[in-house]
Amino acid sequence: MTSVLLTEPVQWTTIPVLVKNCKLLLNELFNQIEANMWYDEDEEEEENPDFSKDPTYQIDLQAYLTEFLQSLSQQACYSTFSSHHNDSEKHFLRTIYINV
Repeated sequence: MTSVLLTEPVQWTTIPVLVKNCKLLLNELFNQIEANMWYDEDEEEEENPDFSKDPTYQIDLQAYLTEFLQSLSQQACYSTFSSHHNDSEKHFLRTIYINV
């Protein structure tokens, strides 16, 4: 018995590199929101006392990415980006108030 997966060729989708970068940022924002739902700030500071001193950890990545994507959505070129979003990306973008 031959598996269907073995008989059907893998199909790749070609998208512009800037669109791929946007998709990666969108995925990172989703991961940040999900992680922040389970994050315990006190626990992190107890584990690493240098945490509060490192400027890298002081950036609110979730807020930064949200602002960036909202700003990008206001640009004339955004229709190129949005045409490559799948349904789950479009749904997620609507949750952060970006029209797609």
